[in-house]
Amino acid sequence: MQRRAIRFLPTLLMLFCPALPAGILATGQLVAPLAPGQQSRLQIPVGEGLDPARPVWVSYQLIALSEGSDSVGEVVVEGIFEGVPTPINLQLARFDAGRMQSGRSAGTVAEQLERVAGKRDDREWRALMGDALYATYEAVNSGQGRILNGRLVRHLPAPAEAEGVLLVAVERASGMQPLGLLVVAGQGDLPSELAEQGAGSGSLAFTLGRVAGGLLFLGLLYWFFVARRRG
Repeated sequence: MQRRAIRFLPTLLMLFCPALPAGILATGQLVAPLAPGQQSRLQIPVGEGLDPARPVWVSYQLIALSEGSDSVGEVVVEGIFEGVPTPINLQLARFDAGRMQSGRSAGTVAEQLERVAGKRDDREWRALMGDALYATYEAVNSGQGRILNGRLVRHLPAPAEAEGVLLVAVERASGMQPLGLLVVAGQGDLPSELAEQGAGSGSLAFTLGRVAGGLLFLGLLYWFFVARRRG
């Protein structure tokens, strides 16, 4: 599973950040972390270029699906360096649906899913996604649910040595289901492409009717239903 995720990571990175900035030390991803058989935890080696005297910024980008349009719900992510004492407020990144960008489906989610994963009946989709993710998928496809996008940044104390392991986990979710989490760690100036991102309207990148959002959504669906079964 981990090797397949690593092979697919560059594609997701290019969708999230078309031009990757300098200063990045490590990256990782989780796709549908709460679905059956999927990983909800990451161990990301951080070595080359790490300065133990400076904090490490960690940018979390989350794409989630919500059943309703009232923007209520949260996903909590925890990130620490293995063996490094870290204050609890720096460990946790709490995504609040009301502070994330929100977009509605144009009614084409089922068509796009069928395009990348083939035609299946509802029972097969439910078995692959699990009950919770399938319910949000149906709501989004009907136009009642929402696609949510947000980015949070935390600054963690670095390991004492010039290498370490960044441990990241999706701890819990309520009111929305995580579809994809991209983790980027680095030092120095935080690139604007990875800065914290809150609620917005006109600039929303993940509305399915727009090219960037459609490609990203399709990329996540492709990995979840196709790429993870190969190799």
